Amino acid sequence: TVHVKLRAKEGGILQKTDTITLTGQPFDELPSGKCALEPGIYKSPGRSAVYHILDKCSKRPFRSSLVYFSYYKSWKEVQVVPQAVLDRVPDDALSFIPFGPLYIPKQGALFKVISDPRVFVLIGLERHWIAGEGIFRALGYAAGWVEDVADEVLNRFKEGPSVEHEAPVNSFISHPGSSKVYRIEIDPKDPTKKVKRWVKNEAAFKRFDFRPDRVLQIKDYGLYREGEPIE
Repeated sequence: TVHVKLRAKEGGILQKTDTITLTGQPFDELPSGKCALEPGIYKSPGRSAVYHILDKCSKRPFRSSLVYFSYYKSWKEVQVVPQAVLDRVPDDALSFIPFGPLYIPKQGALFKVISDPRVFVLIGLERHWIAGEGIFRALGYAAGWVEDVADEVLNRFKEGPSVEHEAPVNSFISHPGSSKVYRIEIDPKDPTKKVKRWVKNEAAFKRFDFRPDRVLQIKDYGLYREGEPIE
């Protein structure tokens, strides 16, 4: 708004008020301390990257569509804004988004939450803490198997006994150089021990809905007594 006060030659005063409207800028100037975007999901035109704007005014990228759909059921949640607006929101210290509440991990999955370094393996309806890096490596678990999940995913499963010495019951193992896959079960002759049962074919394996890429490689052939095969 422009205010003008003019003094006439005759001595009188003339006052005028008018406004100037700025047009053509890519986004409005914001008051100091105000975030450029409200919390939500955004992308810019012509780019595939989708970001979650947090309440604290920082942005995290969705690293894959699988992660996105673990929170939302369609792309309709995404708002399109100019890239210049997205650039005004700083990157969050955490550069990824964990799998969200809609994610359903399969049997044998390894997962953890951001706020806790403990890694759990899912067996049945229970999550089992793998108690330390030594047992993690000894059982052949790989760091690349671990998935970060939201607290809601972790809390969906009851915590069972921790994995401290051997592969957990109902997990699957194999031995280096062998194509045979075994299921670990309680020994029917001695409930304090475990047996390994050879899963004779793919159809039998699929019945357990276990991730085939989470079969553990156990070097010690004599660790478990061999029980009846599974057909």
